[in-house]
Amino acid sequence: MPRTKIGKRKRLLQRKEAEQEEQLRMAEMKLEATLEKIDELGKNCIQQVNNRMQLILARTHKHVLQMKWSAFLKLQLDHFADYQWIAGRGGSVYGWQPTCSTNFSRSLCQLPKWGC
Repeated sequence: MPRTKIGKRKRLLQRKEAEQEEQLRMAEMKLEATLEKIDELGKNCIQQVNNRMQLILARTHKHVLQMKWSAFLKLQLDHFADYQWIAGRGGSVYGWQPTCSTNFSRSLCQLPKWGC
């Protein structure tokens, strides 16, 4: 039986193809890892937004949450701290008298910056 010899050119092409396939596999793995990190960051940001919303809802007086937009806009406030000042001075905000148990010690504009 005669021996068949694989030419150098064919060997080089096979080696090059194998290297390209390996590089493609590595790129796919890196892409998958990056996409997983992005998904995790997205989930963390959504969780932070949900936590902030719960915090805002917990700290905001029911009267403000139930107030109609037209009444709220009539207050002509630039910051939520302005509303706290009106409510905290003992005056009536459209018929609402703040109670002593209302905790307006920290305004929404003083919350720390978003982490995401």
